[in-house]
Amino acid sequence: FTVFDGKLQMFSKGASWKRVQKGGLTSQEIDAKYADRPTVRDAYVQSMKAIQQAINADPTNAERLLQGGQVVIETSIQMPGNPNTIVYDSPSIQFIQAVPLGPDVGEVDQAAYQRFISTAERVSQETDQDVQMGLVPYLKLQRSMSNDDQFASTIKQELDGLLSKTGLSKSNTIGDLAVHLLEKQLNQLDTVPPALKKKASLRLGTGNRSVLSKKEYVSKSSLEAWKDFQAIEKRRSDIVAEALIPLEKIIQMMGVYAFRNLEFAIASNTHESGEELRQFVGNVKSAFEQSRLISDPKMQEKIRVTLARIGDRESMFEKAVEGIVFQWRGKTRKLTGLFTPINKLRGFFAYGASPAKIQESRLHEGGNAFRDSSGQQLTVPIPQKFVKSTLDHFAQEVLQPSGVPNYVPIGSTGKKDLAGDLDIAIPIPPDEDIKAYKAKLLSSIKNIVGSPSIKKVGANLAVAYPIIGMPHELVQIDLMFAKDLPSTAWLMMGQSSDKVKGVYRNLLLSLIAKRVGDAMSSSEERVKLSIAYPAGMTIKKNNKIAGEKITNPSDILKTLQIDASPVEVESFEDLVQVLKKSPIHKSALPEFSNYIGWALRSDPDNAQQAIDYITTVLSETFRQFVHQVLRG
Repeated sequence: FTVFDGKLQMFSKGASWKRVQKGGLTSQEIDAKYADRPTVRDAYVQSMKAIQQAINADPTNAERLLQGGQVVIETSIQMPGNPNTIVYDSPSIQFIQAVPLGPDVGEVDQAAYQRFISTAERVSQETDQDVQMGLVPYLKLQRSMSNDDQFASTIKQELDGLLSKTGLSKSNTIGDLAVHLLEKQLNQLDTVPPALKKKASLRLGTGNRSVLSKKEYVSKSSLEAWKDFQAIEKRRSDIVAEALIPLEKIIQMMGVYAFRNLEFAIASNTHESGEELRQFVGNVKSAFEQSRLISDPKMQEKIRVTLARIGDRESMFEKAVEGIVFQWRGKTRKLTGLFTPINKLRGFFAYGASPAKIQESRLHEGGNAFRDSSGQQLTVPIPQKFVKSTLDHFAQEVLQPSGVPNYVPIGSTGKKDLAGDLDIAIPIPPDEDIKAYKAKLLSSIKNIVGSPSIKKVGANLAVAYPIIGMPHELVQIDLMFAKDLPSTAWLMMGQSSDKVKGVYRNLLLSLIAKRVGDAMSSSEERVKLSIAYPAGMTIKKNNKIAGEKITNPSDILKTLQIDASPVEVESFEDLVQVLKKSPIHKSALPEFSNYIGWALRSDPDNAQQAIDYITTVLSETFRQFVHQVLRG
């Protein structure tokens, strides 16, 4: 920030004198720009207000320091009201450094800078000021690093082992190691000709395209091979990140080693402070493995790579802290340990036009929400023959007394021989605020079944309920809230054990939505159709939502140009049979295996079952065509 043209103005990272002259954001402009994101708006406005008070407390010194906008102050803002990856305990602003940008300022007046910091600290102590301000804190050594000699030895062994595997030595550079690891990654992809792998790795690793030109690539392979490499290059960041995981793992361990010996001033030092983030990683990992993530295939691939970067080490994220900045060999470095991949993972679920989501109704697949103090699961799988009687009893004794008139089973509830839990959708009363209704229902059910037998799980409620027909046994019943029960039931349709999982029908519908959107697009207008389960279909034109969300299954199918009623495409098999007869959609079936390539890694058996079914259908179609030709 700085004071330019008489106004306090804020800039994003990388401010320059040219940008300052164009003007930054004032408090009023922030209020307007972030009106749709109130927590972000309030964090910035609150910060600007605190900084303005510090300036007003000694305006002469502020002018002496900032020189009419030619000097900017770099800051770090932590606001609990706008929780990011790390939830800070109290509102604070840390001043990192003052930077000269204007042509008339050669260096910062350090005496004025120190006086400004002292003034800000004094203002922070005033009774009407909630935001603490001061110089960015320096770290304190909490205990001797020698206490963890064994851990340090493990890190050294990991590094020595990596060098041994790659055939490199300590005289090699990080760049050499990166290129070697990229070559290994390209070997797994099996698309780059052996003679080009070294240069291809250099081009991917450095981003320097002159290392390997199109002309050279085509001359030593083919134009088709070049196109395959271009497809790889579009995924450069993910490929490089995955290739460097063996090295990143070692750097993460260095972060763990350093952080556990340091006393941090900004974030909490307790192990529990990182528990929420550790649980988040575990939930995403579980959802990915069970194909319960709602996102497009590109994001699925990014999530897969990020989870691979974290590996099974989330328990090592012991303190909720971003990292440390330090000087080493005359250069400023930053060590973040496991924070970077965890922060990246969280970003997929928090930012962007279409952030990833976890299918909330399957958040605790298998009914593991209820455990005793020793970690023992309190609920058991329920045989199919007891499902109806249990749900009928639950509706009569719990739902109806709580004012819930009806429900619908969703997913595979009642269809499998043995179910780990039971998923049902219940209606949200018209004109009822969902948060208030959920809280009211939670209280009502708690009064009936007892506090230990009900939990809020994500956006749903989970109830441990007696199985009618199995004395002394409990099953987990997950309650999902919906405005349109029939539509929700169709969108969340599951199948019996002998059929392809319902999620693959939805993925095939998503592929059709992508193709239809591409067909509707033009050079002037980019159209994107996306389906969220159970939310429905959204249509975007040039990244702006067009019209209301489509939730009715018949309307969704009509928009997708699928000539069928909802009851005719309740299963994956049904949908495939309909699409194979469609002149505009039958070509989508051979594309499906590539579209769900990520699922072959996370859910190989079920994904392969879906692909095998399509292969069988296409083979039958071809045989029928041959027979017709021979007869003709």
